[in-house]
Amino acid sequence: MFQVLENRNDQELIFKQSIVHDIHSNPKYVEIYDRIKWGKAAYFYFKDSAGFVAFPFFVFHRDLENVTLKEVRSIYGYTTFLSDSEMSCSRLRNVLTAFVKWCKSESICVGSLVLDPRLNAFLADIPGHWLSRQKSVFSLDGTRVDWNKQKFCKKAAADARYFKKDGAVDLVDGSDMNISLFDAMYRKTMDRVEAADRWYWPLQYWEALSSPSNGFDCKFAIASKNGEPCLISLFIGSGSTYYYHFSASRGSPARGASSAAFFRLSDYAFDSGASRVHLGGGVSSLDTNPLARFKRSLSNVVEDLYLLKLVVDKDAYLEAGGVDDGTFFPRYEVV
Repeated sequence: MFQVLENRNDQELIFKQSIVHDIHSNPKYVEIYDRIKWGKAAYFYFKDSAGFVAFPFFVFHRDLENVTLKEVRSIYGYTTFLSDSEMSCSRLRNVLTAFVKWCKSESICVGSLVLDPRLNAFLADIPGHWLSRQKSVFSLDGTRVDWNKQKFCKKAAADARYFKKDGAVDLVDGSDMNISLFDAMYRKTMDRVEAADRWYWPLQYWEALSSPSNGFDCKFAIASKNGEPCLISLFIGSGSTYYYHFSASRGSPARGASSAAFFRLSDYAFDSGASRVHLGGGVSSLDTNPLARFKRSLSNVVEDLYLLKLVVDKDAYLEAGGVDDGTFFPRYEVV
């Protein structure tokens, strides 16, 4: 049995009953994301003899030159599967098969879900053409450490020391942050890197995310020189994990500013009882992606990140310019 849950009370109930949690599956975060109005967020709910499996997803309509496509995507980050019992290979296959059936019934063209690395052990029964290893995900696991003594972050620690010779990093709570300042810096950063439209998140998203009413520990690490912010990094605490979210800078970031901001937040997170600081993903090639190289320089845990690729309506997908060539999916997004 499966159904789609749009009622907030139903979503809160399954989140509380689940033995697995993550900020991106938290109904409070999903509601904030839903306010962007790029589409509609909901939860897919699957019931079997072992209990339930559920996960959030996002439905939106993409307007292309000659056609409008209906897609499903992950809520920002990766997709964590909530459940009140243990996962297995066959169970995950059954859940995804049911999800594909629902997509067909709703005239979905394509689907792409970034899967939580905790699901990697259960991918054996998933059809190979549904999966693509496209990224690595980085995190720092453990307790507070002396950064200057850790070999894995030797260069990052040296860069942070260089920045702090004449710079400083302040940690500001979301409720005290000048959100308009961060928003302006973020938009200029996206302009500078010529980001796609989907990366221009609205001011209302940052405001909602930093509000104390949602229960997240939202922190902004502000790296400054001569009293002027040169970089601001946003982190979100939920449960025993803190998540790096986004950064914004004035021009090219000063050497060591990003590292100094990360170390400042990490010290706070572990002092607050966290067991993991999550850096998010990066493309597989460290040679060609500077963000991935930076995250790797701060991480003592690297995990594979798989993308679930579903071409539900192949004719419409190909008409829109889609080509499943093993790179970014859906391919028409970069054609």
